[in-house]
Amino acid sequence: MVFHPPVQIVAKAGDAGKYKTSLPAWNMILRGFMSGAYIAMGGGLATMCSTGVAAAISPGFGQLITGAVFPVGLIITVLTGAELFTGDAMLAPMAAFIHKISWGAV
Repeated sequence: MVFHPPVQIVAKAGDAGKYKTSLPAWNMILRGFMSGAYIAMGGGLATMCSTGVAAAISPGFGQLITGAVFPVGLIITVLTGAELFTGDAMLAPMAAFIHKISWGAV
């Protein structure tokens, strides 16, 4: 397993923040909409898979299925490169802190 020192992690996060702030606005908006759709699909799939399980088997098993299936939306978001606000809110300020971009670009 490869481990990176903290300084290198900050540098990589700064590079990612610089890349994300250089994307055109229409690209970010489109990626944001797609991310929302993927998260909604994961939530819908989790609801569909766990509906009726609480009455048929047990309430705890229904929650287990929901918790196991909902991350499918997050996995699809990561694999397709869609943009979640939480990632942008972490990476863009990191790039500004290490002076790779200006605070106006954040």
